[in-house]
Amino acid sequence: MDETDWQRQLLVGLLALAVVAALVGGIGGFLSLRAAELAGITPAAETTSTDPTDPSPEPRAPRPEPTRPPESTQPRPTDPRSPSPTPERAYTLTASPESVAAYERINLVGTYEGTGAPTTVQVQRLEGKTWVDFPVTASVVDGRFATYIMTGVVGLNRFRVQDTSGQTSNVVSVAIG
Repeated sequence: MDETDWQRQLLVGLLALAVVAALVGGIGGFLSLRAAELAGITPAAETTSTDPTDPSPEPRAPRPEPTRPPESTQPRPTDPRSPSPTPERAYTLTASPESVAAYERINLVGTYEGTGAPTTVQVQRLEGKTWVDFPVTASVVDGRFATYIMTGVVGLNRFRVQDTSGQTSNVVSVAIG
């Protein structure tokens, strides 16, 4: 057997081994992500964007579990079908699409039409009768903000944004599932 023939066979064998290892690793990683989603573990895609015109992902540090103030200070939930109690709302929020599968992207885009806009707004979700901070914020730049969310909570989800002063947007509903 020629020496170059032996080296060529070894090189082809190592290359085949590397390709198989990459395929097995990729499939294993994909299956691990799917298992985490099915187990209800929040995907790393719950992020925020700093550019209001481009809701692309930007990594975020994990947030601690939100603390809830006493019930008497909680904002009262509003029925999204009824007119807003304050028609001069400074924040306007829209969600698209309005119906998605679990963990699909939901774009949240809005405007602020007041003076002295805060730098960020907090996305909140209605859970029962309480508004709870969703682990996403958006920066307000030139009176506009945009971000996106992903959630696996199936059913009709209601979202809004709130600034640091407690002022809130209209409520948007998204059917998930």
